[in-house]
Amino acid sequence: MLKWVCDVAELLRIHPAMDWEWVMKQARTSGVVRMLFLGLSLAHHLLGAVLPKDMEHRMQAAPVVHALAAQVRTQLCASLNGLP
Repeated sequence: MLKWVCDVAELLRIHPAMDWEWVMKQARTSGVVRMLFLGLSLAHHLLGAVLPKDMEHRMQAAPVVHALAAQVRTQLCASLNGLP
């Protein structure tokens, strides 16, 4: 799962001028807005990925994402504790 978060962070870094309206439209059409927000939140909080302010505001309006992100971060940290 951490690889996917890294991929999202790298995508944000490489494409800072991404068309976020198009991305949101695609996410809504596919029914994956919460998944999009979760990936963006994890990339932002775990890897310091820079998010557009508009996307940060949209994510703040979805409080369930914060709870999911916290849960995933806890699981990731727990799974990494056994690594050297």
